[in-house]
Amino acid sequence: MKTRFTLALYLTVAVLALGVLTGCPASGPTPTPAVPVDGVLDVDMRNYVYEPRSFEFKVGETVEFRLISEDEPHTFTVKELGINWVVPKNEEPQVETFTFSEAGTYRLVCTVAGHEGSGMVGKITVVE
Repeated sequence: MKTRFTLALYLTVAVLALGVLTGCPASGPTPTPAVPVDGVLDVDMRNYVYEPRSFEFKVGETVEFRLISEDEPHTFTVKELGINWVVPKNEEPQVETFTFSEAGTYRLVCTVAGHEGSGMVGKITVVE
């Protein structure tokens, strides 16, 4: 899928720029480990799952989220951070930008009826 390729490309460039070698997280039913990002992040939202499910950012970091929901409408909601992005069924990304200002661990949920209960949850960690 184009969005996963784009994310892989951004991560590869970041790794090469830092001179660090890392492995790619495995896909499948196992939850994805936290993905440190800088700049642009593609997020697939479908089948009651966020991909990736877990994110790590630094205080002061500004991130452009490119949200894709190809199956049905979803939300990208983190109440403690004031994020409540409603994402209609789309094939082109909905772009949202956010600057993380406070360290902590936050719960990401889809607030569409029944989606959170079906497992559409994630985690955002913001570090100093």
